[in-house]
Amino acid sequence: MYERYEKLLSEKGITSYQVSKATGVSQQILSFWKKNRSKPSYRNLKKIADYLNVDIDYLIGDSSKRVVKPEIKEHQIQIPLFAHLSCGTGSFVDEDIIEYISLPDTILKPNKEYFANYAKGDSMIDAGINGGDLLVFEKTNVLDNGNIGAFCVDNEEAICKRFRKSEQGLIMLLPANEKYNPIIIDVNDTCFRIVGKLALVISKR
Repeated sequence: MYERYEKLLSEKGITSYQVSKATGVSQQILSFWKKNRSKPSYRNLKKIADYLNVDIDYLIGDSSKRVVKPEIKEHQIQIPLFAHLSCGTGSFVDEDIIEYISLPDTILKPNKEYFANYAKGDSMIDAGINGGDLLVFEKTNVLDNGNIGAFCVDNEEAICKRFRKSEQGLIMLLPANEKYNPIIIDVNDTCFRIVGKLALVISKR
């Protein structure tokens, strides 16, 4: 595990002392890690991984997939592009990130948090969303009627639909293609979460 850390230092031409000074992780903690007496806490690993510009799983050797965040550019927002959104955990899993994309802050709000993934199927074509389009969502668990969002329903992969909630509390996820029926959500029997609000569609064409 420490060997990968040393390899990263070598690639970047920096020392553990520099890492310690930049992150606040003590040299003693790094020394214990090297001697296999202990490893940094998750919080400290996150600091080190961010400083080295890699994922935590890659840093500690649990993954061979190295997702590198692009350098921050002025007036740009970095957005993680996910292979899929896990509904089993209801969270965003770093190892499912394909890459990071940069978009100008003139079309998105820099004080918001975003994620992206690719549209699948044709259920939202009448809303201008085709399979393969890049969808950018603002992270949120609140939507107004008519908003298009990303939803977790039970343990299936997250889906993109239009949100509708009646005065009686009935939730419907509406497709934008007459070939498909609405998805009716019974919150008493269904694990349901709103995970995002559609902010931008980038067509693949």
